Amino acid sequence: MTLALARSEPLLQADDLSVTFATAGRRVEAVRGVSLAVHRGEVLAVIGESGSGKSTLARAILGLTPPHSGTLRLDGERVPLAVTARSRVQRRKLGMVFQDSGAAFNPRFSVARILNEPIRLLGGDAGKGAAEELLDAVGLSGALLGRRPHELSGGQRQRVGIARALAGNPEVLICDEAVSALDLSVQAQILNLLADLLLRRGLAILFITHDISVVSYLADRIAVMHQGKIVESGPASAVLDTPRMAYTRTLLASAPEPVLRG
Repeated sequence: MTLALARSEPLLQADDLSVTFATAGRRVEAVRGVSLAVHRGEVLAVIGESGSGKSTLARAILGLTPPHSGTLRLDGERVPLAVTARSRVQRRKLGMVFQDSGAAFNPRFSVARILNEPIRLLGGDAGKGAAEELLDAVGLSGALLGRRPHELSGGQRQRVGIARALAGNPEVLICDEAVSALDLSVQAQILNLLADLLLRRGLAILFITHDISVVSYLADRIAVMHQGKIVESGPASAVLDTPRMAYTRTLLASAPEPVLRG
């Protein structure tokens, strides 16, 4: 849907990331040697079935689940793999939109506190008007500042989630199944909002999803994950129209609406 802007080096570049968990007395490699790059003005969609490693990859890039190997660069600068080792400036460059907006918030917090806390933590000015400006950026009224999550609709909660992700004025937005829990009409509104933010703010977006219709609408490029590895990647039109790998063809054929053409 979007047009990638003129670009040189990626805003986000991951090289050979691997994440290993110890479970039931054995080691499981959830992410295996994944490399990817996302440029300014571009949406890279990572697709795959449940358990393919998509969400673990997102958490690894954020540093919430540090990889045991690999490198990560933001705007050309190498950054530590663990979020606790990153500088405040480095942390500000990544924003995260979670799948379950209800579970992502403290139910006792007002919208104002939900937005002001990350502003303060990331070194911004949480003075009067800062939270309202974030709400305005995602198409919500400042009248919602006093409300709590249960008083919002699902679409409003996800917009607040996007506003919170913007609190540090990030350069890269990571969306982990950000519209999968929403009704179709609300999904379209959120996707249009993300596309607008992409262009207005010059972001790069890493969009984690299993929904092929969303991918065909929003993505510039697609990376297909299977058993922790990227097995195919390329321009969205090429991957959707002429997939090279059998796994990709099976994944696309299983979508609710057929996307294989020709």
